[in-house]
Amino acid sequence: SLVIEARRENYRGSAFTSARLKTEGRMHFKYGTLEARIKFPRVGNGLWPAYWMLGTVGNWPARGEIDLLEAGNAGAIAAGVAERRIGAAVHWDYQGSQADYGRDYTHPTDLSGGFHVYRMTWDPQFIRVSIDGVQYFEFAISDIEGASLHEFHQQQFLLLNLAVGGSYTGVTTAAGVTAPLPGRMEIDYIRLYQNAG
Repeated sequence: SLVIEARRENYRGSAFTSARLKTEGRMHFKYGTLEARIKFPRVGNGLWPAYWMLGTVGNWPARGEIDLLEAGNAGAIAAGVAERRIGAAVHWDYQGSQADYGRDYTHPTDLSGGFHVYRMTWDPQFIRVSIDGVQYFEFAISDIEGASLHEFHQQQFLLLNLAVGGSYTGVTTAAGVTAPLPGRMEIDYIRLYQNAG
């Protein structure tokens, strides 16, 4: 597996180390079915694993963003379901302002420590995301002009990372991070398929 490990260690003035990998400049695509088998650590208070995409043109949010998997959000921590809740979202520019649409999914069992298959199908009509065959996100993108959705009809690249703290987690100090460390995000595979037609 590819391993991204977050550690509590001092490095150049930071209290933690981790990594972000991206395919920008190496592999981009528009439409397709993307599948990854991923295991993320106990997110506890402060770990933020993410599997996502960014557009290759423009500045954020006008380049577009598709979040296929995020875990460890502040709402899940507050509700006591941080190890069971995941989210998917899209972000784009709508008439000069940031627009967002997201959905959370609370799984019946603990997701940390086991591999699960996250799949996105992306075509000219929809972006859909599922875990182990259960769809938890759908966003219609066919109204390109009316909803200003140009970003989702252009090339995107992949990103994988394991962040420590930040706005998504609601944990903004090193002392506030109580997630077990080191934490390991493992990626068994990523596969990209061309959609029929």
